[in-house]
Amino acid sequence: MDLILNIAVFLIASVVVIISALGLVKTADIIASVTGWGRVWVGSLLLGGATSLPELVTVSSAVHFLGPVEGGNLALGTVFGANMMNISKLTLIIALLGGRNFFQILSSEQKYLAAIALGLTIATFFLSIIGMDYKWLFLSPATLIVLFLYVISQRFLMKWSSNATSVQETKSDHSIKWTWSLFLLSAIAVFVAAPFLAISASNLADHTGLGESFIGVLGVALVTSLPELASTIAAIRMKAPDLAVATIYGTNAFNIAILGVADGFFPNGSIFGHVSTGSLLACIFAMILGALGALQIILRRPIKHFSLFEPSTFTICSIWAIGILLIFNTR
Repeated sequence: MDLILNIAVFLIASVVVIISALGLVKTADIIASVTGWGRVWVGSLLLGGATSLPELVTVSSAVHFLGPVEGGNLALGTVFGANMMNISKLTLIIALLGGRNFFQILSSEQKYLAAIALGLTIATFFLSIIGMDYKWLFLSPATLIVLFLYVISQRFLMKWSSNATSVQETKSDHSIKWTWSLFLLSAIAVFVAAPFLAISASNLADHTGLGESFIGVLGVALVTSLPELASTIAAIRMKAPDLAVATIYGTNAFNIAILGVADGFFPNGSIFGHVSTGSLLACIFAMILGALGALQIILRRPIKHFSLFEPSTFTICSIWAIGILLIFNTR
């Protein structure tokens, strides 16, 4: 009975997440066009933030209830692992659906967003190395630095994105108020359904005996990234590549900001003072993959599926796989 119930919950939550993700992408595209904010900033802040809301609650709850060691490692590992997966996931989606000249049709402002996501990850790495394990009231210096960098970078990104010219303006028969309402409803649906998706996926992994295995852990991680996956695919199919790329890099930047917020819930000192070897290793691979992804955007060259001398589908996915294996062996 438990197995049937978990399968039912998993299927229902998956359908809700996919439909909600489609609603997020369609309304975000209209908002970007009508407001003039641009697809890069809207994809980064609105789509990236909306699809990361479940992680915000999960990570904040973990550091508060699981204790300084287990909770801190779960929060840091979740964020850095997700950022690793996001870059490789985007690379595969582009290779399958984007077309050879995908990077050549992206807005030039994408390079700023990629640099922001990479810069925030690098800053978090050094804060973790320094290990600022103290707070002022409920705020640590690391929290203030991370949140300040995120807010100020988004402010500049909005300015750059607003100045970009969209290749295709999106029109709607509905009012902007209706569009915002649908976007918020879609975001709430993702927020509510995603935890059920994660829990049911984890339970199914345990039922099949894969829960503690590498395949089981990896499978659950892939399932829980469904909101970003569905949004990215939907954006590419809508001929809105800037939204697709901005969603992933915006999610990566937002995930770092999540660590700053979660640090406020950390019971003993700062989360950045309790970094395990596995989490630090995940951060290093997130930086490597982020740098390769940013280089792809900057070079604006036709997609290469195999190359050892510049970013390609093979190199990025291989580095991700090596990173996952190394991190898993440090557990």
